[in-house]
Amino acid sequence: VPMGNPADAEVVAEPEVDIPDFDASRVELDDLVPPGFLLDTNGCHDISVLTPLKIAAAACLSVGQLWDIEDPTNPVPLRTFDIPEVAAWHSAAFTWDGERVAFGDEAGGGLLPRCRPEDASTRGAVTVFDVDSGAKLGHYKIPRFETGICTMHNFNFVPGIERDILVSSAYTGGTTVADLTDPANPVEIGFYKVAEPPASNA
Repeated sequence: VPMGNPADAEVVAEPEVDIPDFDASRVELDDLVPPGFLLDTNGCHDISVLTPLKIAAAACLSVGQLWDIEDPTNPVPLRTFDIPEVAAWHSAAFTWDGERVAFGDEAGGGLLPRCRPEDASTRGAVTVFDVDSGAKLGHYKIPRFETGICTMHNFNFVPGIERDILVSSAYTGGTTVADLTDPANPVEIGFYKVAEPPASNA
């Protein structure tokens, strides 16, 4: 991508990635869509890059991966994350120091509620891992029940501060801001949710 003229960007490589096929039934939409509407697939949904450290986090539906992108035309897998709590590896973000990486679970495929009392706190959550060791450090989901569509959908960490502050959308759960400096004990420090419209008296 020529920074002076992005319109002249061109594809210089299409490297293959080695990931297991994604079983479409994991998003749990079988009762909502006709047979054959969702197919098993293979590919990465979301890739986040931390340019200074030349690493990338790939949310590849079936697994999460960490890549060395010293040569961006030939990414080298460093680590694969695969835990049963995550139904669909959907989004990824690094802390700005590169010490941790967070992956989001799109359980329910973005069409089903996953913040109900009967849903585990890990279902549809953001899970944080240590980049060097691959260890799971904790997870976060809004600390409220929500009957509408709800997962931690897309998110990022706030730059320029010494804490790991996550800002995430949560569909009908609104936008949440949480301190994940201690990922095992996350604390929501603010949220915004659009108010329900008042009932009509007509």
